[in-house]
Amino acid sequence: MGLTGVDCNASVVTVTVADVIDTDGNTLDAATATFGLLIGDVNGDGTVDRHDYDIVAAREGQATNANNFRADVSAKPAGIGHIDVSDAKLVRHQDGTQL
Repeated sequence: MGLTGVDCNASVVTVTVADVIDTDGNTLDAATATFGLLIGDVNGDGTVDRHDYDIVAAREGQATNANNFRADVSAKPAGIGHIDVSDAKLVRHQDGTQL
């Protein structure tokens, strides 16, 4: 299950799920999770700016791994798992957006 048809960039999103069962078999009627979504915010400070762009540019050409995965921001199939110019362009395009 996923969120589809939703444009929630630069937003705080709250998702509620019903009948949540934990690994011990306990059931909650409902549980909520709230998170901020900001495409291009590579360093997680709530603003897309030059610092985010610099991080992506410094990692261009690298395969995505546990240390640099945040710099792989584009959803282009050819770029998934690899940090490339499309990631840098997307961050630059989002410059100035914030939560």
